Amino acid sequence: MDKESDSTFEIDNSSSPEFFDDEYKDIEEIKLYIIVDKRGKKSSSKALVIKPVEYTNVMEKINAVVQKAFQNENIKLSDYSMSYKAMNARSPSSELEDKCDFDEFIEDYKKVIAANKKMAVMIELEDSTNEKVKKTEKRSKVSDESELSTSEEGNVS
Repeated sequence: MDKESDSTFEIDNSSSPEFFDDEYKDIEEIKLYIIVDKRGKKSSSKALVIKPVEYTNVMEKINAVVQKAFQNENIKLSDYSMSYKAMNARSPSSELEDKCDFDEFIEDYKKVIAANKKMAVMIELEDSTNEKVKKTEKRSKVSDESELSTSEEGNVS
């Protein structure tokens, strides 16, 4: 898999008690490698450290990475499928769609980390969303080109 970018950033909401969930108190933080499948383009991978570990918080942070990868703030969790597995594992990935899946994900995460491996979360846009993103990218490119040609015309006089 080609990597367009590989960076790490940390998100800490530990000062906000409303995000804390005692259910996951045995895990202080999770470190994930988010792999965004951009059909027709190189995939990108981002290392993401999230704390505190709570379903809503984790999903929001993953969604923020996806929005940034596609440069589209309108992408929602329902616009893409999400699955996870240990990095470089040959086994199939598991879906991550709801709170029940998240609970299973946390148990699997503990096992992967205990084995000194890394956890990957794969993101794949749904087909209809993929078309919307392409249209948005085209509009952005066309508007950038028109702004460029307008500014060049102003400099020619």
